[in-house]
Amino acid sequence: MLDQQLRQLFLLVIVCLLQMLEIPGL
Repeated sequence: MLDQQLRQLFLLVIVCLLQMLEIPGL
């Protein structure tokens, strides 16, 4: 269960980083 939560958190962080990088790109 812990591994699944870590994976979900990791994906959430990646999405946040991508959005932060995407805003200045536009």
